[in-house]
Amino acid sequence: MSLQRIEEHLVERTTLYASGAPKRRVQYKVRPGGALVREGMSWFWSESGQLLELTEYRNGVQVGPVIMWYPNGRVGYIALFKDGKPHGPAIAFDWDGAVKGVVDED
Repeated sequence: MSLQRIEEHLVERTTLYASGAPKRRVQYKVRPGGALVREGMSWFWSESGQLLELTEYRNGVQVGPVIMWYPNGRVGYIALFKDGKPHGPAIAFDWDGAVKGVVDED
């Protein structure tokens, strides 16, 4: 696991698979006293390098789009979050990209 400063009060923590490939990268805000709180983007990859999940955080709370992909590269799930809760429609897709379901979270 490595911690890299990307701005004055923003750092990224990257965890790796045993192979050395990136597994997860999360951005954090450094609070006074050194505490870390999620702030910015979070990525999760398969060991082969395929992006599997993208999420955004503000002040430790999930906001914005959440996108999950199948290992074949097709989108599996899309939702918007506001104040840490689903906001608006969430769409689930099957392995081939067809819509499996839509849930309106408002």
